[in-house]
Amino acid sequence: MQEMFTAADFPSLTANTSNTTNPSTYEPDQSGPSTSTYDKFVLYASLTISFISFLGALFIMITYIKFPKLRNFTFKLVSFISFSDFIFYFGKLLTILQMSGVSNQFICHLQGLTLNFGELASVLWSGAFAFTIYNTFVKSTPNFHKRYDLRLKLFAFGIPFLVTLTLWLCGYIGNSGEYCWVVVYNRSRWKNFYVRILTFYLPLWIVIYYVIFVYLKFMHYLGSIEANVGIRRLALYPLVLVFCWFFPTLHRIESFFNSDTKLLNAMHNICESLQGILNSIIYGMSENVRYEWKKYLIMSNWCLCLFADAERFKNNIECMEFEHYSSFLGSDSNRSSLEVSGARNNPKDIELQENFKGGVRK
Repeated sequence: MQEMFTAADFPSLTANTSNTTNPSTYEPDQSGPSTSTYDKFVLYASLTISFISFLGALFIMITYIKFPKLRNFTFKLVSFISFSDFIFYFGKLLTILQMSGVSNQFICHLQGLTLNFGELASVLWSGAFAFTIYNTFVKSTPNFHKRYDLRLKLFAFGIPFLVTLTLWLCGYIGNSGEYCWVVVYNRSRWKNFYVRILTFYLPLWIVIYYVIFVYLKFMHYLGSIEANVGIRRLALYPLVLVFCWFFPTLHRIESFFNSDTKLLNAMHNICESLQGILNSIIYGMSENVRYEWKKYLIMSNWCLCLFADAERFKNNIECMEFEHYSSFLGSDSNRSSLEVSGARNNPKDIELQENFKGGVRK
């Protein structure tokens, strides 16, 4: 998160917030300058993108709950990332209440808690997804999903919960510009700045480094086999985190040494708002997800005008079911996608895929 506006821009927020993240140049805003048109445009754009990301995360969650056949280990991780995104963007959209003057201490604390927990959990679940890819394909860890399911939940949900609870109990959650997050007080500016680094940005940077490491290892692994498109698609998933947090990282580094520039501040707002959209596109547009929604809409006689093959689909549903669910990871519509084809196609490879797949469809 970042501070782009002052408390004077939102009557419901108190004073002593900052329009810069640089500790050495911070001074509390006493004059109450108005927000520029440019800053308002960036804020509205960020909130609009956040709302779309919020809907995207909700779509993934509904899909996971509604279609039991999709509940393999992979999609479970995806649903946890989306659940974290959902909490984060819910908190971010509470800014609309502050802008309209409908705000109080409860709403401010609720926003701070949801922002901190949701954003950190999303980052850690992205790292857990990369960890799963690395151990399943690169290291060939047997029965990975059974051994690490609980550990990943404790890591990616437990740590954000403890960190957020500690910040709240220690009084660090409060007004922080246009958002409520880690508070900014003039008398302890440096302390609060480093609290932000320690509780969010340092874990973020560690996860980004690890995701890049896994990506390089996984690409090397893919170069040694003839993998189906479902497995190759996995390489894209962790890179969403790197893409969405590249400019925020540059902005945070810049703000440590100098006052903010408008461009990086705007890119920070917009890029962190994109994560939910990109996750929903990459995770939610797999073939199995599209197939399940198509089947649901056609069999419920909803939106039939969208499907030219609706009648044929109804008449051949059993055949299509057999053909469709022979696919691996919901990306291809053929039996061969259950296997890694080519010279390296052997029982060990198939066992690895079954571990990652999660084994059981309900």
